[in-house]
Amino acid sequence: MSKKNDVSERKLSAVNVVIKCIEDHKLEDQYPLAPLQKWIIHLEKAIADKKQAR
Repeated sequence: MSKKNDVSERKLSAVNVVIKCIEDHKLEDQYPLAPLQKWIIHLEKAIADKKQAR
């Protein structure tokens, strides 16, 4: 696994934890999930592209 892919996967994991925390504490009004969900899509695409390039 490349370092960039490893970093992307750690970022993806962290964003998922943040989303879960926001949902668990019902903070969606103060912290909208849409930008975080878009970032997840971007990270997943980047990870898939890097795996495909191997």
